[in-house]
Amino acid sequence: IKPTGALTVEAWVYVDDWSGTQEGRVVSCTQTGGYNLDIGSTTVKAAVRVNSAYSSVDWPRASLASGWHHFSLTSTGEVTKLYVDGVLRDTVDLGADYDIEYSTDNSLQLGAEASGGTTPEGPYFCGRLDEFRIWSVARSKSEIQATMTRELAGDEAGLELYYRFDQGTPEGNNTGVTTVFDITTNGHHGSLNNFALDGDTSNWVSSYALVRAETD
Repeated sequence: IKPTGALTVEAWVYVDDWSGTQEGRVVSCTQTGGYNLDIGSTTVKAAVRVNSAYSSVDWPRASLASGWHHFSLTSTGEVTKLYVDGVLRDTVDLGADYDIEYSTDNSLQLGAEASGGTTPEGPYFCGRLDEFRIWSVARSKSEIQATMTRELAGDEAGLELYYRFDQGTPEGNNTGVTTVFDITTNGHHGSLNNFALDGDTSNWVSSYALVRAETD
């Protein structure tokens, strides 16, 4: 998924202890191009490749309570922003408008770095993901806040990919349930790799991300 004029990447992300230092890729479509959302040793950081360099934004991970948080990376090609739980936390303005750049080898990976082609590599993400969305527009603060705590229909303007991650039986035996369905009509379905698919880890599990958001 490679929007060039504008971009929003958003997801609910769960980590047991955000004050730790374990690193991992949450979303990656990089390799000398594209975009990513990473958990670094001290910050949650995101970047978009424009004008032959990465426009990067970040926020200290130690400020986050344990559990679920919503992250949104937006880019107009000129302005890159990072929202955490619907609050704008960092902005970079390049002062001129550029297209978002991609390598021909870019592939989209969740939970891993996108190396050459479709091959994933570390650092791998240790946590949970829910409600993953990619848009070909830079969504505003009010738009992000209006939809971050609810499911979408899948036909919203500019929505290019939407994973609800609601396949399988939570914490059950899900052997063979290896497809993540794109709720939009674009058909960008994903495939699970190296999952146990049985039990309460490395599997389809109960989320409660939107429940947490509504009750906080």
